[in-house]
Amino acid sequence: MQPGESPEAAAARAVREELGTRARVRILGGDGARVEEREFASNPGLAARYVLHAVDAEVIDGLPEDGSSRPRRPARTTGTPAPSP
Repeated sequence: MQPGESPEAAAARAVREELGTRARVRILGGDGARVEEREFASNPGLAARYVLHAVDAEVIDGLPEDGSSRPRRPARTTGTPAPSP
């Protein structure tokens, strides 16, 4: 979540980031926050506090036409194409 962003707005943004900017989502509700406190695995002795939010949502428009979960992006080419036989 970004500073000042609600859990619902963060969820909608995350879906758009994954499916592309044309995706539209409807947030159906959330179940509040769950707090977890534990040590950082990569930095033992340093405490971490995670606030986890869960929301239910449905995509109402903008899924890729081929049914994949990722937007189709143009292929990138590098270098010089190989000559045709």
